[in-house]
Amino acid sequence: MSINELLELKRSVILGKWRRMILDTYPADGASFMQLEKDRFHNPVGHTIEEATEALFDTVVAGRLGVEMSSSLDGIIRVRAVQGFSAAQAVAFLFQLKAAIREELGDALSTRESWTELSRVEAAIDDVALTAFDLYMRCRERVYEVRAHEMKRRTSRLIEIMGRGSVPAEGGVQTAGGNDEFSSDC
Repeated sequence: MSINELLELKRSVILGKWRRMILDTYPADGASFMQLEKDRFHNPVGHTIEEATEALFDTVVAGRLGVEMSSSLDGIIRVRAVQGFSAAQAVAFLFQLKAAIREELGDALSTRESWTELSRVEAAIDDVALTAFDLYMRCRERVYEVRAHEMKRRTSRLIEIMGRGSVPAEGGVQTAGGNDEFSSDC
């Protein structure tokens, strides 16, 4: 039996192990919530992990590392970039797929052919990881751009308010110290 056939046969077990490895990168209470809550609206991160892992597994096994792979990666990498994972932490989940595969296929890896086929699958995972790193960096750049823009907007607004000596409110004009909205932003 080929490695691809074995991977398809053991797909659900490998995916389960891989997801547990990914969830272990989160705090225990968050990981248990993501594992138990199945509603995509109550648990968008868990849902994203579930969908992305399935799609990435299928993509790697089939060797289709194109646009389909990038779209599968996009959601999970965006989440990890916004959550503040370092680049290494954000991408490490892909290498955990290698561990899950080797753990599950251990006994079946007895011939030179099987190791050669596994090397092809692992090389595909490495290619996915490189793409994931690029996506992560773009997402982090975007996060910093948004933060910088927000800081400029706040600074500009503060300068505008200080220059006028009064703060506009819904009902008219107030003195600079009397706007609760402004006070809560500082």
